Amino acid sequence: MKRISLLIVALVALSVAACADTRIEKTLDLAPGGQFVLQSDGGSVTVTGTSASGTRIVVTSNRDDLQSVYDLSFESSGNVARVTAQRKTFQWFSNIHLHFEVTVPSQTRVSVKTGGGSVTASSLQGAQELRTSGGSIDASGVQGNVLWRALREVGSASRTCKATPILGLRAAASP
Repeated sequence: MKRISLLIVALVALSVAACADTRIEKTLDLAPGGQFVLQSDGGSVTVTGTSASGTRIVVTSNRDDLQSVYDLSFESSGNVARVTAQRKTFQWFSNIHLHFEVTVPSQTRVSVKTGGGSVTASSLQGAQELRTSGGSIDASGVQGNVLWRALREVGSASRTCKATPILGLRAAASP
């Protein structure tokens, strides 16, 4: 009986925690050959190329008050789709987990800059710029030039996305 009570308490706690999460979904106009720009003060980013036109962005966070902590902006103009996430105030130890899941047309120039978190790009063609001040960068299945920068690491790659060290620093990217 005691185990069942503990199980019920655990399930209730998990369901309350799941309700406290934030999920924001947006769709922006973007044709193949366009540019997608994401600039965020924090969070991890995954960008995947698809055969469909348009950009789909899903922002998830462990906080239910995400929009009181970050100013989020989603806009599309011409052939550029842009997402920005700026912290309203800086807080150490804020325990905010933020993730951007993005799909774009595979023939899209992508520019991602995040203040912390990993960046993953796949199935893209064309020039890509991937930057993070904390976290890893993985570019797999990317055809074209890739400029990337992680904290203390800088690299560039072309065609097959094999990284070339710059300034004698150790560089790593997925083949």
